Amino acid sequence: MDLSGNQLNSLPHSFASLNQLIRIDLSGNPIPEIPSAWADLPGLKSLDIRKTKIDSLPAGTWPRLEKLFIHQAPIAHRTDIFRSLPVRIRITGKAQARKQNTLSLNGFRKKANRANWSSAYQDRIWQLAEGHLAGKQDHISITELLDLWSLGLTGIDKRLIRLAPGKNIKNGDQMFIFGRTWLPSSAFQRRAEHAGINLVSSGSSSANLILLGGPQGDQRWLKPGQQTWWSEEAILAKLPPLQSSTPMPMEHRDQVISLLRSGISTYHSLAIQSMIDHGIPIGLYGELLWIIRQDLRPALRRKWPELVMQYGQAEWVVDCLKPKKDLHEEIETLAKKWGFTSEAKSYWS
Repeated sequence: MDLSGNQLNSLPHSFASLNQLIRIDLSGNPIPEIPSAWADLPGLKSLDIRKTKIDSLPAGTWPRLEKLFIHQAPIAHRTDIFRSLPVRIRITGKAQARKQNTLSLNGFRKKANRANWSSAYQDRIWQLAEGHLAGKQDHISITELLDLWSLGLTGIDKRLIRLAPGKNIKNGDQMFIFGRTWLPSSAFQRRAEHAGINLVSSGSSSANLILLGGPQGDQRWLKPGQQTWWSEEAILAKLPPLQSSTPMPMEHRDQVISLLRSGISTYHSLAIQSMIDHGIPIGLYGELLWIIRQDLRPALRRKWPELVMQYGQAEWVVDCLKPKKDLHEEIETLAKKWGFTSEAKSYWS
């Protein structure tokens, strides 16, 4: 039953008599609560309360409920309620506690001592860290910025990249990856080579491009006056996707989605092989993003990163593969941006 977007303010208890209800979509209604009798509906498997005002669920057994969608509803922040629900229920849309950009003095001292910083230098870095957390843009040397970055403070990488702004990439450029990155390495290497960039080890003095992944690398190889530093998103935008020599025919696109929607694992493998052979048409982006982000085909999760990285457009690759904790939009919003339809949503719900 789809009641989404109807400006409903309340719900009738009479639904409790509809024992055959399997799915109820209440999303987009200013509903403050669910009738207590609903917790005992014997056939209900899926309940969608996204973008409602619901902040709790009635006590009950929820005898067959398997899926609960709570994006942008007050209940998304109620971890106490989640613990009281049966473990079989898959909850989508829990509010994730964002990592606080803070620094404890004890943690700072431990890191500083491991790095053998002098007392005077520790005081200087601590002062700069406090300034950064307060939003101040103090004059900071490249060495100090790198040391602040090693403390895990967010936003430092962006300041570092501004010190070595991007230049036009040309054929024959050499790049190394500094620290850990979420980009799948082998597929990224193929995409870089396709654009004429050679990936080299971090110890190469000839590298003029640096992908700043994380602060775990050897800082001696970073030379801001001689190199251009890039974020994952920025470098992807410079690397065109690989093109299949035999692009996927229009009639095969719907077939690929049908195979992925099937409950048969062999069909899933056929869909993947078709995209490996013919590339990924933009028309498949929305539903594929939904499948990937919701991990709806777990048996294929190892193959997705390589496939998406090689054949996907840059922004779509970011939306598919960037860690969830770093995303600024919910998954459904990202999927709709790429053409995820209400028909497709109904199927996967």
